[in-house]
Amino acid sequence: MFCPKCGKEIPGNAKFCISCGEKINTVSVNAPKAKTDALAASLGISQPVLIGCVIGAATMAIVSLIFMVMVLSHSGHDMTGTYYTDEFFPISWVSFKTDGTFTTSGGTYPMKADTYGKYSKHHGKYNLQYRWNGNHISPVGYEMQVEKISDSHIVVKIIPTGEQYMGWLGQKADFYR
Repeated sequence: MFCPKCGKEIPGNAKFCISCGEKINTVSVNAPKAKTDALAASLGISQPVLIGCVIGAATMAIVSLIFMVMVLSHSGHDMTGTYYTDEFFPISWVSFKTDGTFTTSGGTYPMKADTYGKYSKHHGKYNLQYRWNGNHISPVGYEMQVEKISDSHIVVKIIPTGEQYMGWLGQKADFYR
């Protein structure tokens, strides 16, 4: 048994702690306390130290879990940067910004101006939707789906929104940073 005040081990029939003098109430000993006393004794530590270790471990587990949830559920935009391809494709580069927007240009059919839009993450893939005057209308006839392979490699897939790009249905290209 351990003293509830100082945590020193004391004989089971003691009425006072031999270390600090605390009066020991032996009438209300319950099974869980006896089990923690036995566990602490088997580990060679006092019950307060054992309780502190358990509370510390539980706190660390909770903090770690919160951190993991924050990292895994982070809906932020981790595509930041510009990626290029030299493959036969409607665009030759795509540039992602941290605010969830992107810009594209070049490619098989040179555009007179850069095109832009917003991107969002769904089920591990990114959907890129072009904007025209702020609306969700694709002026270029397609949207893109992007799969991030690594920090420097993405695969872009064409999803046609108009008849002129039906020939590109499902076409993909590798882009690198």
